Amino acid sequence: MLAALVLNLALSLWLLVSAWVMPHGTVTSWNALVVALLAAAVSLLAWAAPGRPGLHYGTSVLAVWLVAGTMLLPHVALTTMASEVLVAVGLAAVALLLPPHRRHGRRPALHAH
Repeated sequence: MLAALVLNLALSLWLLVSAWVMPHGTVTSWNALVVALLAAAVSLLAWAAPGRPGLHYGTSVLAVWLVAGTMLLPHVALTTMASEVLVAVGLAAVALLLPPHRRHGRRPALHAH
């Protein structure tokens, strides 16, 4: 579904921009940049390769890493931490709440017994 791709790309773009416009330490800034670029790439690959339904879960893995990094790496501001957690929740929600067949407008095949 195109909406899932657009949402993931918007979240990735915000994470990328936030690395410059929100207070970050050097390590957390790099973490946000890398996760943003990887999330955008995985989202595009998952959308372009509907035959690989498990690929869309890659953004969930990145979301878990983003939350872990947010909690473990030193941050400058609580607002930055909140922003990164919200992005992670958004990425995970898109991947987990929109199964691959719904993301591409297809339904799973029904098997007659």
